[in-house]
Amino acid sequence: DLRESDTRLLVFGSKWGIEYLSEVDTWHMDGTFKTRPLSFRQLYIIHGYRNGYMIPTVYALTSDKSGKTYEQILKTIIEQANKYNIVVEPKRAVSDFEQAIFNATGGLTSYLKVSHSTCTESSINWSRGAIGLALIPLNIVIETWANIMSEYTSDDSAATTFNDYLTDTCVDDDAIFQSFIWNIHDLIITGQPRTNNHVEDFHNRLKQHFGVHPYIYEFIEALKEENEYNHTRYTESFMQTVKRKKVHNNCDNKFKEYFKRYENGTLSGTDLAIKCGKCVNTAKLPLSL
Repeated sequence: DLRESDTRLLVFGSKWGIEYLSEVDTWHMDGTFKTRPLSFRQLYIIHGYRNGYMIPTVYALTSDKSGKTYEQILKTIIEQANKYNIVVEPKRAVSDFEQAIFNATGGLTSYLKVSHSTCTESSINWSRGAIGLALIPLNIVIETWANIMSEYTSDDSAATTFNDYLTDTCVDDDAIFQSFIWNIHDLIITGQPRTNNHVEDFHNRLKQHFGVHPYIYEFIEALKEENEYNHTRYTESFMQTVKRKKVHNNCDNKFKEYFKRYENGTLSGTDLAIKCGKCVNTAKLPLSL
């Protein structure tokens, strides 16, 4: 139980857990929020992986997510290992892409040999470029992807597997899903929705309004109400425009700026794809590539 100022850290573990961490090459570290007591910010867990088994070994309740807190968790493990004359020297630590975690493990080289499975700048550009293919002009997709693969693919076999999959499935002229199906460059130019998020929002509304598996008469009555509601919205659509979120407008403006730079020759097709991919709000990238 470690307290300092307004922060508190509770670390839980056992001897066998420390021994297990000393026997594996890779530690997997992740936080969760739903199972934490409300007086703490998160429950942070360190797992060890071996022979297909992912086993949690150390549990830490933290009141913040600072680098100092993560560093203290790791130092505590080292201190307890020393008490039992156990040497912990993992070759790699896998975690979410959080700068605080990187700072903590990077600052512990004198205590613990940790080699992050990080996203290098090259692999980040590779990932962003793959995402950006859907946003760039349709006629440069094939050439751009070839350049991205050539310049930014890592040595990881998983990256090569992904390249082959994307090429065969989405990029080549004879791909299963040819690029004219999924490329949305023209929708950006014309200001049309790029995703089905609006449809998903409607589905969520239906779930709330209709409930789960309603009886048929309840369904019909709810459908009548929904019809009236949407008829009103239909009428409103002739008279006003729903204001888009600022973040979406900013993103579209960036896209159009990048397109102009590409057209006037100050931005290559590869850089265009990378910049567009960076602009899109996607899930966090895994650190294994």
